[in-house]
Amino acid sequence: MLLRPFKNKVIPTLIFKRYRSAKPSYNDLESYLRYAEFVKLRKESTTFLGTTFEMKVKEKLQSALNIPDLQYSGGAYDNGIDLIGKLDISQFKTEQAPEKPTYVVNGKRIKPLALRKNMDIDVLVQCKSFAFKISAKEIRELSGIFHYNIAPKDRNKTLVIMTAPNY
Repeated sequence: MLLRPFKNKVIPTLIFKRYRSAKPSYNDLESYLRYAEFVKLRKESTTFLGTTFEMKVKEKLQSALNIPDLQYSGGAYDNGIDLIGKLDISQFKTEQAPEKPTYVVNGKRIKPLALRKNMDIDVLVQCKSFAFKISAKEIRELSGIFHYNIAPKDRNKTLVIMTAPNY
């Protein structure tokens, strides 16, 4: 995690391959609603509805998965990533040890997550505030976003989540 100055504040920033986004002046639902009121954003606009959904998802993921440093990165030129953070998977570790130290999946050796030394994985979240169900097209786009933003050596250390109100 890098620290960079922003408007006389120092904020944590997670950097991924080819990933850069303008940092907004809000990072939670309450501050976004104040911002939207200040700039007189229409409550029916897709921008308002989409960002409100993203902030609600952020709050839900922070509480449900215990991701304290989940950062909002949506907006124009966000490379398809709305939320970004790190998840400590040691909180999900059980007392039962894996049966084998490695498994072969599709011809590749895979080490169980419970045996990893570094228990942090990167989390990328894409939010789709659609009035209809997501389709295969959105899943293919998510795969492209993953391959564009994440270096091949980091792909087994990254979790990508797509959220939608309708499924």
